[in-house]
Amino acid sequence: MTDDVDPDELSDPNDLAGLQVVITGRLEHHKRGESRDLVNWLGATVTKSISKQTDLVIVGDNPGSTKHGFAVEHDIPRLSGKEFYQLFGAWFLPTVLDVEEYL
Repeated sequence: MTDDVDPDELSDPNDLAGLQVVITGRLEHHKRGESRDLVNWLGATVTKSISKQTDLVIVGDNPGSTKHGFAVEHDIPRLSGKEFYQLFGAWFLPTVLDVEEYL
């Protein structure tokens, strides 16, 4: 785990560049593949399995207990799906949509 990742300080899409990210559960407004593509587009590498090298876990609806539990146990920084949209949604949500609907 990278010690300098602080979810409270993430605000710019470049903040995810180079991080190893795991998504567990479903992000409310995107299919699994779309969520992975969005996080990749923001510069992170998305992996399917969690490890001590994981920098950040994005926790969507109905998260897998194994991944979420591992993140908690190993103090890996986590963002909820809602927090993810609040921080980065403006960078990829279509401008024709009402962003407030996603928050």
